[in-house]
Amino acid sequence: MLKVKKTFITLEQLSLLYADVEGIVSFTLVPASLREKVTDDKFDMEYIRRNGFTHVQNDPMVQIALLGDGGEKEFFAGNCMNNASSCYEFALIGQEKRTEGGRTEIVTYFDNRKGAKLEHHIVKESGVNAVECFQVLKNEGDADIVVEMIASFQINALSPFTAENDVDEIYLHRLRTNWSAEGKPETFTAAELQLEDSWSSYGIRQARIGQVGSMPCRTHMPFYAVEDRNMRCTWAVSLEAPASWHIDAVHHQTSICLTGGIADFESGHFRKKLAPGEEYRTYSGFLTAVEGGLEEACAALQELYAARLALPPAEEDLPLIYNEYCYSWGNPGMETLKPVIDECARLGVREFVVDVGWWRPDERSWYTFGDWNPSPVLFPEGMGELTSYIRARGMIPGLWFEFEGVSADSTLFGAHADWLLTRDGYPIRHRERSLLDFRKPEVIGYLREKGIKLLKENDFGYVKVDYNEPIGIGCDGAESYGEGLRQQIACVISFFEEIRREIPGIVIEVCSSGGHRLEPKFLSLASMASFSDAHLGLEGAVIAADLHRYMLPRQMQIWAVVEAQDSLSRVYFTLAKGMLGRLCLSGDLSALDGEKMRAVRTAVAFYDRLRPILKNGRTLVNENRGVTSLRRLKGARWLIRFSADGTEAVLWAFSFDRQPVFAVEEPSLAAYRMEDAFVDGAAELEGETRKIRPNAPDSALGAVFYLRRR
Repeated sequence: MLKVKKTFITLEQLSLLYADVEGIVSFTLVPASLREKVTDDKFDMEYIRRNGFTHVQNDPMVQIALLGDGGEKEFFAGNCMNNASSCYEFALIGQEKRTEGGRTEIVTYFDNRKGAKLEHHIVKESGVNAVECFQVLKNEGDADIVVEMIASFQINALSPFTAENDVDEIYLHRLRTNWSAEGKPETFTAAELQLEDSWSSYGIRQARIGQVGSMPCRTHMPFYAVEDRNMRCTWAVSLEAPASWHIDAVHHQTSICLTGGIADFESGHFRKKLAPGEEYRTYSGFLTAVEGGLEEACAALQELYAARLALPPAEEDLPLIYNEYCYSWGNPGMETLKPVIDECARLGVREFVVDVGWWRPDERSWYTFGDWNPSPVLFPEGMGELTSYIRARGMIPGLWFEFEGVSADSTLFGAHADWLLTRDGYPIRHRERSLLDFRKPEVIGYLREKGIKLLKENDFGYVKVDYNEPIGIGCDGAESYGEGLRQQIACVISFFEEIRREIPGIVIEVCSSGGHRLEPKFLSLASMASFSDAHLGLEGAVIAADLHRYMLPRQMQIWAVVEAQDSLSRVYFTLAKGMLGRLCLSGDLSALDGEKMRAVRTAVAFYDRLRPILKNGRTLVNENRGVTSLRRLKGARWLIRFSADGTEAVLWAFSFDRQPVFAVEEPSLAAYRMEDAFVDGAAELEGETRKIRPNAPDSALGAVFYLRRR
């Protein structure tokens, strides 16, 4: 009988498990509290064969496919490139543990005896219940290596607590996304996704998510979770995915595996050549295993995001933002902006952002961009007058750019057609727009002059970087379209990093037609990110609540566009929604009547109280009661975010059914008393239920409560 050699490495609340069966090493992780409940059966091939699973082999933690090697036989081709023969040629040669300060790194070394060496890295920060995972491939041979697939991570043997999964108690969670519909959760049982064996155990069972192109968040977020409800244990993964990516949930043998990384050759036309002496590092994956469900797993991943985030001093206390787009509507100018700048200063706004149109050369739309010359009509004294005016009132001035795009009617487009991204020799076009090739030094030089220099010389402290046209499968200039895309996005990321180096302390906001770049790599480069763009609809509250599972609330810039024609109840709803993350005001504040302006001032003061919990807390209750459609809203939604020590909490409550009393039924509320409320009406706490009585029942109700433990 084959014996399983199990090596556990426990790092605080997590236990890493390396299971070696005759040199094939699998990897998984479990909560340290459940370590003793792990069974050998999911790793033992003799057990699997005895139970009728005849066409199986152990799934290696190294997932890689090199050009010329064979693929897996069980109908993998065309679905995924997992378990290629390359994986089984990499033999384990050692492992080491490195500890420095509060950082622990586990490096596992593999060698295919043909000149290729691979390192599998797990990085754990002290006090964080999640790990970073990536692989480094090195060519130490005499010939080129061509990679067609290389994963950032694989977690094997889910669920490792039972010999065979109860497929009706294994749940898989994903987050769908779309324009103005970011982060919507979808949940399936393993049975519903057919992630179970057939009568012969032959063939792959797979549930893949992914995206091709330079807008990585158009169909799903790069996130997957597997929940074993019998054991009350959940595994969650997310992936740095600034370009094409995939995450596969694969049923193989008797278990589910999660594998994720850059989209492979079959799905993303990715081939990467490594010459002798070269190496390639994958993007990072982020992994956790917790006792509890989806909310607990998401909170653990957010601990890691927070630990990795480097923010400028101006962002320390989550300052209030104003973006003028829904005031000037793409036609900003010095005299137009002065009244709203003054109003924002009186309100306590700290970051004032000038959005699109500041460069408009004439009466044409702001879509004419790429030259980046401030308009002498809108700003006759230059941009320095604008920033001085904003700075004098105690605010940080911000400016909108879209560095990667260029419009066909710009001077730049006509003068430098050779700077454009191409595919098959033709510029990649989206009607009137094209894209600049960031791999060209002259492009970066131009953007330094027109972008970074303009920001520096005019004392801007904030830049909103938008991105509105996708590249598609890739571009010319590399050994494959997918590698061309990877190179392009890597150079874009380098430009973001250059902005941060050249302007220390600058606040960067990421935007991509709303939330198409809400992935961990771009989020790590920015203080915050927009989603759903200048969203005026009621569904913004549901979208923001969904995103609490995916990203740090401190990075969620939420527009609160307050309009004079809104009812008072709608104003309260809009402001309550905005307080789910970084409150960003917009609209003509001077047009508000006294009652509505008082609501804005009350919201600003209330937001001040919430900032520490938004910054350092954990969202552990996120309840959906009947909300299915985002455009035809009904039902209710509430969520609770607890302070780090649990002594304080914030409750957001939204109802979409016109009713005289709205009841929030939540057992955890019984431990807290209400100290303050932002609501157009009255509220009371009765046992486990919060009852809200609006002043005038409207189409929707939004309220926020500050709570303290009894």
